[in-house]
Amino acid sequence: MGLLVMPGHLWFGGGDLRCTVPCRTCECIECVSAAVLRSDVTGAAAFGAMASVLDAGACAVIAAAVALVRTAFVFDFRAFDLLLRDMLATSFCAPTDPTVGGRCPPGESAAPRRVCSMEQRVLGRTGRSVGVIGLGAWQLGADWGQVSEDDAYATLAAAVGAEVTFIDTADVYGDGRSERIIGRLLRERPGSGLTVATKMGRRVAQDPAFYNLDNFRAWTDRSRGNLGVETLDLVQLHCPPDAVYSSDAVFDALDTLVAEKRIATYGVSVETCDQALAAIARPGVATVQIILNAFRLKPIERVLPEAETAGVGIIARVPLASGLLSGKYDAATTFGPDDHRTYNRHGEAFDVGETFSGVDFETGLEAVRRLRPLVPEGASTAQFALRWILDQPGVSVVIPGARNSEQARANAAAADLPALAKETHAAVRDIYDELIRPQVHDRW
Repeated sequence: MGLLVMPGHLWFGGGDLRCTVPCRTCECIECVSAAVLRSDVTGAAAFGAMASVLDAGACAVIAAAVALVRTAFVFDFRAFDLLLRDMLATSFCAPTDPTVGGRCPPGESAAPRRVCSMEQRVLGRTGRSVGVIGLGAWQLGADWGQVSEDDAYATLAAAVGAEVTFIDTADVYGDGRSERIIGRLLRERPGSGLTVATKMGRRVAQDPAFYNLDNFRAWTDRSRGNLGVETLDLVQLHCPPDAVYSSDAVFDALDTLVAEKRIATYGVSVETCDQALAAIARPGVATVQIILNAFRLKPIERVLPEAETAGVGIIARVPLASGLLSGKYDAATTFGPDDHRTYNRHGEAFDVGETFSGVDFETGLEAVRRLRPLVPEGASTAQFALRWILDQPGVSVVIPGARNSEQARANAAAADLPALAKETHAAVRDIYDELIRPQVHDRW
């Protein structure tokens, strides 16, 4: 069966198949196919060409397809194309042109695949390069209403297809459910280049005595099992009590986990700026995760500058203020009884700052109403809010959550927006100073 590459499509002599991906991918397929014929699919020439024209996610998919074909001893272009086409369609949601054979996940509409454009930043002392928009996986575990495992997995796949390379989870999200779903993704997409951060410490009472080496070993072993990895990329203490930050024994124990190769690096997820500054002062801390959004400006004053000076990565969480900054809510919006935006509005279950960033819902709605005229043409309010965070010096990655594939892709696309004008940043601060500062600035 002959092979002919034409602009935009991959044709096969003796058949009428067309691939479902742009011609840049077809260039890669031509190179890989030639390598298959040589039985040299690991050759530098093949994969070097792939890396030169495609993003890492697509390269990983192509490499996995080649590996599967080789394992099955099927060196048939038709079999290879069918397998590769299905894998790419599943990963990147191919266009819905009736002349091509791509498909999208059930219930999802097609969206154009972004072309290798997401900005990369170094994640602090981890030394890892990650895309500036990551994925927060709390929604995939619990506390945001019901999300099926299939929907959760589809959300992860869509995020990876949109060039997300950093996923943040925790052992307490769905009591390990979020970690296990991510583990499935890692198994089914080897070589995807993902950095997965998890967190530990919230499955027990918040007594500093529980923060010890024996518990750390048990907790990380459980997360290693859930994720299916030997070494965890990044483990964060999950908003621990104040006393933990001053305990040398705690950080010595974390260093021991690194030495034992249970974890590669560690960080701290914090509630307050004072906690963040204490964590940054610890020489082994690679990252600090903190609430940062247009309703939480205090970290800009000291935390971000000191982290940048120290080489500590900043992971910006709750970037949309539990959805308030998506611009999709109004005074009539309600949430299910199993959603923390219902049961934790006043801090009944955990720190109220984790719900709507601690802002009164009605005040938040008014602030969003005033922010809306600042949103650039063609962007959503959520994308504007994410771009605002990316503009802050010292931010490594932003981790919006998503409940479905469409949200995951839209969040990732915020990385394509240009930096906001100085006047826009000034207007955001004015709105914060008038409406939000009195409620939150001195609390966290």
